[in-house]
Amino acid sequence: MKNVDVGGLLSELKQQSAQNILTVREQLMLLSSEQLNKKNDEKSWSVAECIDHLNKVNAHYLKHMEQEIERSISAGQEPSNGFSSGFIGKRFIKSIQLSSDKKVPTKMRSPGSTAPSNSTLSDAVFDTFFRQQERLSAILQKASKVDLQKNRINSLLGPLVKFRLGDALRLVIYHDERHIFQALKAAQIDV
Repeated sequence: MKNVDVGGLLSELKQQSAQNILTVREQLMLLSSEQLNKKNDEKSWSVAECIDHLNKVNAHYLKHMEQEIERSISAGQEPSNGFSSGFIGKRFIKSIQLSSDKKVPTKMRSPGSTAPSNSTLSDAVFDTFFRQQERLSAILQKASKVDLQKNRINSLLGPLVKFRLGDALRLVIYHDERHIFQALKAAQIDV
């Protein structure tokens, strides 16, 4: 991603996040417990497992983004006007972001700590998902007050792999979109 206007980037991310929430609320929350936990085959994830995975991944990134933003605001950091992806962020985003025709660019294995549990999950996964989306919305609001380029967020791989804050925001939202799409497929809902 070449240098882009921060306001435009955050606006785009807010729109995609709102679309993610709407899709879950209108298409996935209405499913029965049986439909939420049904797997299309032995290797695939159920709808509930897709949402559970998002909850686990987002718990990590949201916590680190909130801490970094608060630290930066307290330190009086000036916001950035432009943003460009870092090398690592660009690579990760390219591997997870759905194409315009909703094709998954790269199949990936989830880190063990974020893999969904193999047990039957309740619709409580949605409560966690929506609470996290409220936190993400607040983060997106505050992100305009800090430098998306300078601030770094630890990846799930640990502190050796860090993303620029702007890349971390994009990763979370595009990752959400990817697994919501996977959940729709698991529920056999036309997309």
